[in-house]
Amino acid sequence: MHHAPAQIQHLAEHLNGHGFPTLQVVWKTSNSAELLLDMLDRIDLTIHTPETSKAEVLRELVLLRGERGALPPDGRAAISIEESQRMVELLHAKMPTGALYVAIALRRGRLWDALVMLQQMRERVMSIYGLTRGSNLPERYFLGRADDELRVALGSTLALYERESLRARCAG
Repeated sequence: MHHAPAQIQHLAEHLNGHGFPTLQVVWKTSNSAELLLDMLDRIDLTIHTPETSKAEVLRELVLLRGERGALPPDGRAAISIEESQRMVELLHAKMPTGALYVAIALRRGRLWDALVMLQQMRERVMSIYGLTRGSNLPERYFLGRADDELRVALGSTLALYERESLRARCAG
């Protein structure tokens, strides 16, 4: 992956030279970075190779590019079945505590804390959905494959920074 930093830097320079000035490049790993543009848009970029990519990412790239011959028989396993099961159990175990924390935060008038915990609980639901269906990218899997009814139901738990909105979303 030693070429990835140079490729990402080249992209930032290209953007700078073509009317999209880059304010900041934040390196996440040696092959991924977040570019913050002057217009405050964000580009999240990861350079993938067949040797280091997750199988699910490679399948998506093949669908986009149509180059089935470029897909190796197996991508790098991102997570084992045992690790996936352990993560699902942990996410399930955290749900009651999260709900209790929301109730406590509301009682104490800490609306922002309640909103943050509700968002974490939504993310856990999406992760559980994806992990139980064998996805290495569970939240992305949920967004791309969950049926509309489930996505709408989860979306209806979004609340505003108002006590009554939070209470209604917790009760629903």
